[in-house]
Amino acid sequence: MSLEYKDYEDFLIANANNPPPLIREHEAFLLNRITHDLLPDDETGFQTELSYAFASGQMLTTNYTRAKRRNEPGTDDDDTLWEFYIQGDTPLNAALDAQVFVDFSRNRILVDEHRTTVGTVWDWRPGARYNLNADVQFQDIDRKFGTSAFPFNNFYVNLGLNRQTAWSAALVLQRSTDELETGASLSGTTWWWGANLNWQVHPGHNIDLFAGKRRSGLACTGGTCYEVLAFEGVSIRLLNQWF
Repeated sequence: MSLEYKDYEDFLIANANNPPPLIREHEAFLLNRITHDLLPDDETGFQTELSYAFASGQMLTTNYTRAKRRNEPGTDDDDTLWEFYIQGDTPLNAALDAQVFVDFSRNRILVDEHRTTVGTVWDWRPGARYNLNADVQFQDIDRKFGTSAFPFNNFYVNLGLNRQTAWSAALVLQRSTDELETGASLSGTTWWWGANLNWQVHPGHNIDLFAGKRRSGLACTGGTCYEVLAFEGVSIRLLNQWF
């Protein structure tokens, strides 16, 4: 079990610091891309997480998070965010693992949003060095700006194959009915698709090839959040890590 508390006040130094938001950093794609943007000038909150490992190999994880952004000290119009997350992991046999999660949240910071997200991840090892995995997620969001409602849903599928310490390939499909999405289709439903290939030339040296469309949004890694820009086309990335 873990418990973390934050109380930020006048802690923002423009373009110089990026303090951790103290919101659970999710591995799930749909949860990670619609995340909390910290206001380090004036924000309090906490998160608590409890996990339990069963003797038969199953794991249960729960997390509750709350953040409060104070508008003016002593007023009743403080903006809040709360989130409850539960995840179960289980081995089904020696070669197959499964994960299921569900997440409920309400965000009243900048916008009033009720969000429900469910997902499952399956990992199959047909051989000693190969992995097949499937990641499927669905998200339903009720969003309001004042009295105007803009409900929508998101759908995400990632199918991957990799050979350990050699290469990996993945197909990614996303669908959204968010009419406010940048570049949204006039039909009311927007699709993104992409294919990704990665080759480990040598330990610490990788070539990554992406073709298709990439959706924009926030993402968090290592406790800091950044904006992922929309992209359409083909990109090649070479990563060399010397130490």
